[in-house]
Amino acid sequence: MATPVIDIHDFLDLDLLDQLIVLDNNGVLIGLVETKLLSSELYALGSFYVEVRLRPTGKAYDAVPFVKGPRLDKYLDAIDLTAVL
Repeated sequence: MATPVIDIHDFLDLDLLDQLIVLDNNGVLIGLVETKLLSSELYALGSFYVEVRLRPTGKAYDAVPFVKGPRLDKYLDAIDLTAVL
């Protein structure tokens, strides 16, 4: 069994820049939701997900890790698992 890259608690201890580096190196982009004002990307990272919220310029301003729940629900129609299969 593969060792997790990072657990959710360690991810939360990182600042935003380091979180984005971890996602770039180890995360898998599996979903995207766009509105007129904001966009968000969903990454799979080991045993949890991370929602990265983006400004209209495309710059990330927040990364929220979670395991399940309503935050995941909005991506259900947009999730593409081909990158992880």
